[in-house]
Amino acid sequence: MRVAIVDDDYWQRDAMARAIGDDDRFTVALALTQDEVLQETDAESVRWEGVDLVIVDVFDESAPAEIGADVFSGIAALDHLHRIKVERALRLELLAITTHCQHPLVQLRLAQSGANWAYHRWEVNSPELLIGVLLDPDPGHVPQRPAYADLAKHGSTEVDANGMVRAYERSAIAGRLTSDAGHDQLERQGVSRRAIDSFVGELRALKLLGSGANGLDFRNVRKTLLTLLGRRDAPPTEIDRDDAGHTHGL
Repeated sequence: MRVAIVDDDYWQRDAMARAIGDDDRFTVALALTQDEVLQETDAESVRWEGVDLVIVDVFDESAPAEIGADVFSGIAALDHLHRIKVERALRLELLAITTHCQHPLVQLRLAQSGANWAYHRWEVNSPELLIGVLLDPDPGHVPQRPAYADLAKHGSTEVDANGMVRAYERSAIAGRLTSDAGHDQLERQGVSRRAIDSFVGELRALKLLGSGANGLDFRNVRKTLLTLLGRRDAPPTEIDRDDAGHTHGL
């Protein structure tokens, strides 16, 4: 099995590559960061041909220190890889590793990303556990879309979660979004009111917001985006732990 590893932590990525590579049933074909996956050119995307499975760490260790950055850039990488898989008709399976039970909107991102399986980090925290998962992943770990009622609480039953994040990343407000980033503050940072309204208009035009309350104004868009990016309603810690047996949609 040809395996690729996507993780922004060098030591974690290296240790995982060594543990997998020491087993003669596997070859580590690639070891990259989330950013390297997301910034690859069309020409570079050919490198995924022949890869059987990609392990992707969902949480970006460096993102919390960067204003407006996507804390879950690993989900964006999964979404990117799934689109390459479809476009190139690849036999590429995607395994997400996450650190804790996520907000329903983040669970929605993961479910919409095309990941085949999702495991908490504590479930694969030894070479034996990880290799066991690679050889025989549990069907019960297929990412599940959150319940309609849970999404309805956030006015987000029809949101294209990853499409919304992609639109944000290419917008004028990328890297500037905070909980108090209104029109006036963003204008002081050089983002015109027209650019902000154009971004919201793009979300509506691409039908990324669905028909819920999130489409009404920039404040609701900001609220949803901050949650999707892991900047709002996030668990208080990223410490690796056993969540008392609750899979929370993973």
